[in-house]
Amino acid sequence: LPPASVTTIGPEGVESRRYREPTYRPADRPIGAFVDRFVERFRAALADRLRPGRDHGLLLSGGSDSRLLTALGRVERVYGFDDGSREVAVASRVAARAGLRFARLPAGSDRYRTLLSDIAPHANFVGWFNEGRTLGVADRLREEVDALVSGLYADVLFKGWATPTHRPFPGLSIPVPIERRVENREAYLDWQTPRSVPFAEPVLSRTLAGEVVPTGEGVEDHGVAYPSASALARFGFWFPLTNETSFDRYADEQVLPTVYPFLDRRLVDLSLELPRSHGLRYDVVGRALSRLAPDLAAIPHDRTGIAVSRPRWLHRLGAVGSALRSPGDGNAARLRGQEWVGPYLRANEATIRALPGIDYGRVLETHREHAAGGAHTGALCGLLTLLEMPMTRTVAGTGPDTETTPKGV
Repeated sequence: LPPASVTTIGPEGVESRRYREPTYRPADRPIGAFVDRFVERFRAALADRLRPGRDHGLLLSGGSDSRLLTALGRVERVYGFDDGSREVAVASRVAARAGLRFARLPAGSDRYRTLLSDIAPHANFVGWFNEGRTLGVADRLREEVDALVSGLYADVLFKGWATPTHRPFPGLSIPVPIERRVENREAYLDWQTPRSVPFAEPVLSRTLAGEVVPTGEGVEDHGVAYPSASALARFGFWFPLTNETSFDRYADEQVLPTVYPFLDRRLVDLSLELPRSHGLRYDVVGRALSRLAPDLAAIPHDRTGIAVSRPRWLHRLGAVGSALRSPGDGNAARLRGQEWVGPYLRANEATIRALPGIDYGRVLETHREHAAGGAHTGALCGLLTLLEMPMTRTVAGTGPDTETTPKGV
């Protein structure tokens, strides 16, 4: 069914009428005026979602999005995933300054294999297994709180996270806050193609080209209509929301009722008024935090080592510096430390070869490249998740008992 639509089935056939569609309407306002409106609407969104009589738990990261919730939210308990990174230390510091109870949840690299098994029955062909960390601690969360509060989607709506940007230095993730214009289907395909998975790149590129179809009124992507290729590039990541590729939201909702204040319609509408240049240049959420809780904004961001209250360009430089100083941090490094991955891939050779479009030899090569310092976290975690899903071997015809993980893996 089309998103945001009323579909009628009658004697004359099926008719759909869309009642809502994201439309970019940039408003000529200074950034401070946007922050004013953001604070007002965020307060209202949070008040509408936090129910009296419920104990709410907050999954606190080391950045500004969930930190803003500690400044405004009536949360009873705050959690951080103890994966050995700086994030949990920063989250603990934020909770202490906000006067909230903080609990560390186990999430170390030694739990990766167990987490993969835990997530497999819930996986839905979206995201990576290591994004579903709440499933690994579901019983504890259910015992201690009634609902979860999440800061997801702030970066997508207010920080230009999904906006196409220029990468002037191929192979280097040097952030340049300059929008990359995507004006037609060819430009959209060119933008998306570099994101392809190495061991399935040809078939993914062909599939994408076959699904993005020009129409008389714009373009369709997998059957969803957009008024233009530029609208698809701007909104396709989150409209419809099921396009969004991370597994966090699905995992959280399997554990407990979860509220997402940043998805409030009033905030979504405001994000459509925010000029893309503002979204790339400024941190609306960080500025709101600095205004509402300057003591919390003074605590450094875990990824950049710079206070959230500082300008965004400093954080971009800080992120590059942190990556150079601490190459052992992050999902990429944690995946490199998983000695079971290579044997697991080889044990599942029959299934991999049975999957259309996936090159088994290139899978092993991709893993070797990553182990040597390459950046293939998404491709490998996505494949591991796919292989562990019970449905995959059934569809591939290799059967649930034809392959097993080697002992000790």
